[in-house]
Amino acid sequence: MKLPTYKPFRTVEEQLLHRCPDPTALTFVGHRQVQGTAAAVEMSPDSVVYRSNRRVLTLDNDNAGFVLALELEGGGDLVRHAARKALGFPPGSNDVALTGVWAGPGIDSNPHDLTFRTFVVTKVRLGTGPWREPKPFRTSLVRSVCNFHGECAVATVVVTEDRKVRGADKVPEGFNWHCTTHGLQSSRYWWRS
Repeated sequence: MKLPTYKPFRTVEEQLLHRCPDPTALTFVGHRQVQGTAAAVEMSPDSVVYRSNRRVLTLDNDNAGFVLALELEGGGDLVRHAARKALGFPPGSNDVALTGVWAGPGIDSNPHDLTFRTFVVTKVRLGTGPWREPKPFRTSLVRSVCNFHGECAVATVVVTEDRKVRGADKVPEGFNWHCTTHGLQSSRYWWRS
């Protein structure tokens, strides 16, 4: 599974200039970046696979206790429950992927001062479909999975008549941005500030 990434704006800028008529005003929504370690869960009817950015994780080869915590909380059942809450997946949906950040005490110096470890879900995918922003949720079963985005911001970026992109330099730092303009919601237009 290839995890979605947020690229620097200059990479996304080239894509926007090729795709957008001019002048165009684009709207982006940004969520405060959560500090921790990248983590993901991919589930099919036959298996649950835990991942970091670079490798598959197991109980014997874990990353900051991510696999152990999710397995103790319910493993695949927990992932199904979180995915249904995040996107309203029907109960029969078995091929699900969640990606996000494993954060809390002992992970990346815990700058948010979390008192427990939590998997902050930032993207959800059903089957081989596109990665999507999850709806705000926190599972009622456990506190190990949530999408605690915290601070949110909105930015307008304009493609001008002279084929320049204006406005990205005025956004707050430390945010992950995705486009809400019709036809441009693809992950190729996600960027970080």
